[in-house]
Amino acid sequence: MKRFDVNTSECEDQKDAVNYLTFIGKYQGKVLICGTNACKPTCWNWVRPVVASSSLLGMLAGGDLGISSLVLFFCPLQVGLKKSNISAQSLAPFGLDNNSLVLIDGKDIYSTIRKFQYNGRIPRFRRVLGAAELYTSDTVMKNPQFVKIAPIKQEEAYNDKIYFFFREDNPDFGSNNPLAPKKISRVAQVCKGDKGGNGSFSAAKWTTLLKSMLVCVDSDTNKVRNFDQLQDVFIVESEQWSETKIYGLFQNEWGYSAVCVYSVDDISKRFRTSPLKNYSGKTPAVKPGQVKSRALSKRFIITVLQSLNHDVPQNICPTSNNSEGNSRSPYAKEVSVALHSRYFMNCSQESHYANYTWFHNDRPVAHCNSGHRHCLHFIDNMTAELYGKYSCVSTEDWFNQTVITEYLENPAQGSRERQEKSIGFASTPSLSFWLGLLHMIAIVFIVQ
Repeated sequence: MKRFDVNTSECEDQKDAVNYLTFIGKYQGKVLICGTNACKPTCWNWVRPVVASSSLLGMLAGGDLGISSLVLFFCPLQVGLKKSNISAQSLAPFGLDNNSLVLIDGKDIYSTIRKFQYNGRIPRFRRVLGAAELYTSDTVMKNPQFVKIAPIKQEEAYNDKIYFFFREDNPDFGSNNPLAPKKISRVAQVCKGDKGGNGSFSAAKWTTLLKSMLVCVDSDTNKVRNFDQLQDVFIVESEQWSETKIYGLFQNEWGYSAVCVYSVDDISKRFRTSPLKNYSGKTPAVKPGQVKSRALSKRFIITVLQSLNHDVPQNICPTSNNSEGNSRSPYAKEVSVALHSRYFMNCSQESHYANYTWFHNDRPVAHCNSGHRHCLHFIDNMTAELYGKYSCVSTEDWFNQTVITEYLENPAQGSRERQEKSIGFASTPSLSFWLGLLHMIAIVFIVQ
């Protein structure tokens, strides 16, 4: 390991002007290493083994690598590191930060690290890579201190959860309850299949997030002691998901420590059955903590299908005498695109649960999976066979909907058609004039 020069201009505090390696994990078949890089977070891939790597990989295998346990001054080429194509945003902090956690779970990466150095100071829990990026709103947690992120398997794979454990300020501390502890410990869950909300403000936020208080009490002593401050979490998985054990290390304000054990089954039941705080209304059809796409029962779907089979009146909309206008949706638009030019069509994805497909004359030409904001179709070189009708259709479970339709036309051909139409319209009044004149002559003859 050798010292290398770093640019310290990005750091306000000179103690951060070094490279703290804060995360090591395996992602996409490679060892991913991320560090502060003198306030310019960077990730590298381990490209070849070297002698100096044995102790480092030993710490990785044993899980002993903490956020401040390793400080390296290195030249990447000499220790077998290659800069990764993966952005280090939210994967490494800008300096030493004990509130920074990262979890790799398959293709998804979850993080508590803020994205920017001088804003976004409210800690959030995010999914930063893999499926759609989601984050917690600013009001979900109050000054959280994160302890652990862990994947939790359920009986059905689509219902798998991510648990994260943290301490936060107690909202009941102070005037509301003088005996309440200043800090309380929490466990929160989100569904892995969460794709965000449907509205513009909720599209990038978790919709399945629930949190509950972790209580650790020593009731065997003469005086009941509460241990309110969660320090660490260790999980022992079981072949039966419900029997997985969660060991929590707690402290109290007097400096005493205790270990409390929870089962995933107990925590899961608490999330499923407990009443919602400050809510007394009817339980919604889609209960909090459920993946929306799986929340509808078969009976409910059958009922919806039956309601769609009812007869409806056909003449709801006023008709027009222009038969050409009737053949096109009122939401369709005509676009003139010159030959050999470039053009793209954008279909806004209003639902994170739907897949979107672009069709050209009823033939699929582009497909966009759920979890993105826009579905784009590019035409790099406009040719004659590319003119025609383009429709973007969303598909969510059994429901299809046309979101937008565009008719691409050749401006040269369109001008000729308009000219022919104008000639046709000009000849029509002329014919009417002669018919009217003949009618008047006939009336004159009859009168005479």
